Amino acid sequence: MQERVSVVIPCLNEAAHISDCLESILRSDYGAEKLEIIVVDGGSTDGTIAIIREFMGRFPGISLISNPNRSIPTAVNLGVATATSDIIFRMDAHSTYSESYVRAGVKALAESGASNVGGGYEIIPFGGSLVAQGISIVARHPAGAGREYSRLLRITEPRWTDFVSFGCFRRETFERISGFDERLERGEDADFNARLVENGGRVLFVPEMRFSYRARGTLKQLARHSFRTGYWAISANKIVKAKLTFRSLVPAASLFGCLILFGAGAVYPFAGWCLAAFAAAYLLLLSGVSTHAAFQAKDCRLVLMLPPIFLTLHCSHAAGSILGLFAKVNGER
Repeated sequence: MQERVSVVIPCLNEAAHISDCLESILRSDYGAEKLEIIVVDGGSTDGTIAIIREFMGRFPGISLISNPNRSIPTAVNLGVATATSDIIFRMDAHSTYSESYVRAGVKALAESGASNVGGGYEIIPFGGSLVAQGISIVARHPAGAGREYSRLLRITEPRWTDFVSFGCFRRETFERISGFDERLERGEDADFNARLVENGGRVLFVPEMRFSYRARGTLKQLARHSFRTGYWAISANKIVKAKLTFRSLVPAASLFGCLILFGAGAVYPFAGWCLAAFAAAYLLLLSGVSTHAAFQAKDCRLVLMLPPIFLTLHCSHAAGSILGLFAKVNGER
């Protein structure tokens, strides 16, 4: 007999996505009647709550609880505290899930001895505009945010790792490491996985646990998201001593270096020439990467569209990282 499982979904202003998310979960071949779906809303004002309540009227297994703190870690902790099942899936309202996602997760958790199991994702455009298509390509590209994405797509068998997005775990595991750290606004999944491993747990990547994640749809949305990602890439280190990678520091170091050269250029002409040379090399590289990606996508219009998208991603991430370096973060030790 299949064990009942609980799905916890943090949510805030996801009217454009929550229907597709819930529909995909309810199509699970594990059986919708075996799912307890808990949506934890942080005060949505865009019609999200009305959509969720409509689903609740049709599917009694769906419930809605409030998250006054609005943060994702708090939402997950509240959801797990409310859940009645031993097996918990932490899912995302911005995504849709394969029919085998829940079944594969429960099976892997039972057979592998893993503390947390999770899968790979496909990044898809949000809408049909050329900008949305370009943003999804940049999000997948190693020169954008997608080096890890590219690596995961090549894995076809379960593999032990140190991180999976979202995940499936048992309540005892979650409680043993005190759940998600509510001081974090980003990077909470990485911190959760890191603490699991530090406490003797094991993390398993399961290719069959596939889901689709919608990229941001406009440059403004991309810039806001990338800025906060860069900010918390640095700020999380101040709070929980999160691992900083060379890759995460490159945008900030490059922008910081450019600002120094720009300032020094007023006094030392050589600094100005160095800045010009760096900018020319960067733009040349960006043009080459964009042209290659556009031809792979079989859309020559992207040759002109991709460079400003890459530039938006890099600069906003860098600006967020620099602010995170100097800002005092709540919970900082």
